[in-house]
Order: sequence, then C-alpha cells, then structure tokens
Amino acid sequence: MRKKSFFRPILLLLSILALAGLLMAEFAPFAQGEKYWFIALAGLAYPYLLLLNVLLMCYWLYHIKWYFLLHFLLIFFGRQSFKQTFALNAYAAERPSSLQKAIPLKIMSYNVRNFDLYNWKENKASREAMFDFIKKENPDILCLQEFYTEDGESADFQNIKAVINELGYTDYHFERTSTYKKTHHFGLATFSKLPIVGKNKLQLTQTERNLAIETIVAVAPNKEISIWNTHLQSLRFAPEDYEYIENIGTNTTLEGSKNIVRKLRIGFQKRSQQAERLRNALDNTTRPFIVCGDFNDTPNSYAYSHISASLQDAFLKAGGWGIGSTYNGPIPALRIDYILADSTFQVQNFERHLFYFSDHLPITADLMLGGK
Repeated sequence: MRKKSFFRPILLLLSILALAGLLMAEFAPFAQGEKYWFIALAGLAYPYLLLLNVLLMCYWLYHIKWYFLLHFLLIFFGRQSFKQTFALNAYAAERPSSLQKAIPLKIMSYNVRNFDLYNWKENKASREAMFDFIKKENPDILCLQEFYTEDGESADFQNIKAVINELGYTDYHFERTSTYKKTHHFGLATFSKLPIVGKNKLQLTQTERNLAIETIVAVAPNKEISIWNTHLQSLRFAPEDYEYIENIGTNTTLEGSKNIVRKLRIGFQKRSQQAERLRNALDNTTRPFIVCGDFNDTPNSYAYSHISASLQDAFLKAGGWGIGSTYNGPIPALRIDYILADSTFQVQNFERHLFYFSDHLPITADLMLGGK
C-alpha cells in the first residue's frame, strides 16, 4: 500500500505534465512560430509526447482510474496531428495501367549537403556514390537542395555539367543562395529530362539564403506543370551543438540548453514567415504543381501545415507505415523532407531510400498526371 500511495501522486503529476505537453503539441500546426515558438517546440516532440500519453492511458485503464479518459480524449481530438505524422498504408500503391491519357512522372527530392564537399579526403567518392544512386533511380525530375557547383575548366566540382553529362538530364534550373570567391556557388537546383519552358525565383527572406524556385516543365504538347523546389530556414546547429544533444543527460549545462532553445526559436520564427510567403505563391500558381524540398520542420508544425494545406503528401498517401524519418543525424524520428502534389496528380508510390551519404535521405515519388 505504501508503494502505491508513493507512486500514484508521482504518476498523476506526470500525467498532468504529459497532457499539457501533448495539448501544446497538437496546437503546433496552428500556432504561428513567430509568436508561439514554445508551442512549436512542443510540436517537435509530438511522437514522444504521444507515446508517453498512450503508456499513461494504459496504466490508468489497467488500474481502473477515470484519468485514462483524459489521455484518450486528448489523443482522439488531436488525431489530425497523428494523421499528419504517421503513414498507415499497409501496401504501397501500384501504378494502374487503366488510366487513360495519364502522364507518369518520377520525382526525387534530395538534400545532398553540397555533395559532401567538406569531407576533403572522400568528397569525390561521396559525390560519385550519389551520382550512381541517382542514375539508378532515374527520376524524370530531380530536385536538389544544398547544391554546390564550381566555375572554370579546371574546377573539380563542375556539378551542373556533371549531372547533365553523366545522368542524362537535358535541362536545369539553378539559383544561388551564396557565392564564394566568385566561382564557388551554393543553392537550389532542379534538373529535368523534359523541356523546361520557364524559371522563377521566390526570395523567402531579405537575404538570398533561403529560396523557393519554380521550374515550369512541358510534360506533353500544350501541357505544363510547375515544380517548386525549396529549402527553408535551417537550425544553424554547429558541430558542438550536435555533440551537446548527443550527450544530453551526461553533460547538460544551462548555457548549452539555452543556446539550443534559442536556435530552435529563431528557426521556428523564420520558417513560419517563409511558409506563408511560399503558400501565397502556391495559391497563385495557375498550372498543376508539385512541391519538393527540405522544410527543416516536422509534419506537426505550422510551416508544414501551412504549405501542405489541400495538397497530397506523397509519404502519407503511399509511403507504407510509420514516421518515415528523413533526417540522418543525431536527432531521431524527424521527417523534414517532402514531396507534395496538388489534386491533379495521383500518387502511385513513395519511397524513402536508406542511402546515407548526406545528412538527409533521398525520397522519390511516382505520380500520374491526369487520367482520372
């Protein structure tokens, strides 16, 4: 009896904290990060808060305490967060052969982290491995974030020329986010095996560091689509920040924690603004369109919810089971890379590739345009 009387108040307090945390997390998709960054922070922890609430609900249900209803009701009424976070497709969809006049397209989105440029001893080998992978997957449209290329005949990393010559793409759209020494360029790149007939750039911030680019592709005679490729505000974590996160619990300091929270806060605020600007551009797009990119935010966020409103998330439509984490780093269970399509497309298949040459995993989607 003493053990029960000792542990029950602790578990009750834990339930209150877990309920409060999950409530904030479920509000995160609606909370503009510029004003409510602390709610966005809870949204980042949604899968863990959900698991904690499920465990506590089971505990109180087993002990026949009405407290379980609080956990159940909060999980039930917050099911939209669950739907945005978890895919529940038992089988990936197969391409039907009966669609009349449908146009098949395979799309890849991949943050290549500058082709591992700063891994000086192995960067060329890493780039060749990435090229081999892309060649094997053979997407019709290739959207790359953190793309790096050099000018000059003697340059080692003339990556635009290399992608075209080695991977068989016929056209490209590259926009710089920064340039070093006039010849080293960083930015966004979209490559196509179909004709590119128009190019637009959307600046998401006052500087050019975060962009969205619209590439207009002719997929058939008198049929054009827009491919939006974007990279939203990153967290700007330094190597020591990742080291701190990996060692939380063994080497935690107030100053280190404050630094992490500060960078998270700035990221939530800037991505909210960028998402609104991109959404406004999408609403004014007159062609069928697809959005690819590294959002640097989870599905349970304002940025994702704002951009993806009324669009199809390829992972949720045809991505199998689970969270579908795309971040290959020290923070687990983060899906931050997306392929979204408007209602003129049918999502036939989605794949997250376990290919670990960047800090992001590449994703592909098979889509059908029209033919409904």
